[in-house]
Amino acid sequence: MINLLSYEKQAEIRAGRQNSTLLKLLIISLASLGLIVLLLAGSYAVLVTTRDQATKRAEANQTKINNYSKQKAEIDSYKKDLDTSKEILSKEVNYTSIFLAIGAALPNDAIVEQLDVKPENFDNGLTMVVYSRTREAMVSVKNNMQAVPDIFKDVRFSSVDFSKCKDRPGLPIEQTPYSCEATLDVVFNEKVKGIQ
Repeated sequence: MINLLSYEKQAEIRAGRQNSTLLKLLIISLASLGLIVLLLAGSYAVLVTTRDQATKRAEANQTKINNYSKQKAEIDSYKKDLDTSKEILSKEVNYTSIFLAIGAALPNDAIVEQLDVKPENFDNGLTMVVYSRTREAMVSVKNNMQAVPDIFKDVRFSSVDFSKCKDRPGLPIEQTPYSCEATLDVVFNEKVKGIQ
């Protein structure tokens, strides 16, 4: 086949084909670009809604965290109070036992003038000032206390003053003054200190 078209016509036809190809490519590129823009817009919309939902969830979680923080602070305070209570209970002193034992050790004609019972005194012992009407009553106070080893670990006289003791055989014991004085050093048993 012989091509009878002139070179210029052939160049125009080639240019027209190229133009139609370029036009097709331009349309495909614009369609692709439009599709990409649509995908980007859709992705942006999805990202914005996801961000908003995440922000709302974060705010809700922060509210929960704040509530939990308040509860945790209350729990920590409660734990601290429990620890304090446990510490106090571990150092509990049975004062009733002490006073009953001291009262039981005192005969009818002896009294305690000074007694400072507190936990700080338990380790080193405490001093007790006792008055009695007779010498025998004073000695029996010490002996009666030593007879209760569950309460009293050590009982001894630190000072005794019998110089004011006066035997009055004619007077009833109830009318005799409390003139015999003694100072007792008393150390309590660990059982009384709350160490079981």
